[in-house]
Formats: sequence, structure tokens, C-alpha cells
Amino acid sequence: LDHDLETHMDSIIRSIMPLACSNLPCHRDAPIIWAHDIVGENDEIIGTVEIMHLQEPIDAVDSFIVARGLSLELRETILQQVCKDLECSRSVPIAYHQVVSDENGDKIGAIEIMEGEEVIDA
Repeated sequence: LDHDLETHMDSIIRSIMPLACSNLPCHRDAPIIWAHDIVGENDEIIGTVEIMHLQEPIDAVDSFIVARGLSLELRETILQQVCKDLECSRSVPIAYHQVVSDENGDKIGAIEIMEGEEVIDA
């Protein structure tokens, strides 16, 4: 994305989405900022990895790999390609994510456990 556009993306989304989605069907709340078809050994398209605005690339790549039962080696290969085009801040995916809310239902935080992390240490 253009740096100036990326800087203002959140405010653009917040201002345009409610109006547009009241008139048109909306299926996502974030734009796709990177997409690439993944081709298998027999030149068949396995699927398309899509990374959304504000999504950490490893989490999107890992979800793609897990959903299709593909190898960790392929995950690393795809991640290397993604990180040539996008900023990647980590190489380990989130294995578990749970929002924590107070008694009124207001979000007060989240629990995230990374792949390979001991649950008690999270």
C-alpha cells in the first residue's frame, strides 16, 4: 500500500464502512493487502493466501496451511515470500486467542498463546 494511504487506512475504514455496508453487503471488516495463489506439485492451485490489513502475516499463512493439512516447510516458504513484500514482526503464529471481557461484556484484554509456548507461561 501507498504509505500515506496506509497511514490513514483505519480512519478511512471507520468513516466509509458503516455507510457503505448499510447499502451493500459487506463480508469483511478489513481490506486484503496481499494475496497469492499457492500452486502444488502437479501445478494445481491449492488455494489463495490472503492477508488482511493489520493481520500478522504468519497468522494468515498458518491458518491457510492448517486448513489444508500442508507442511510446516511450505509455511516457511510462503512466509519468506510474504515478508519480502510486507512487514513481518514475528515468525511464530498465535495458537490460541481468547478475548477477556468484564462482567459488563466490555473487552479488558486478550489471552494469546503462541505456537510452542507453554500455556502457563502465556
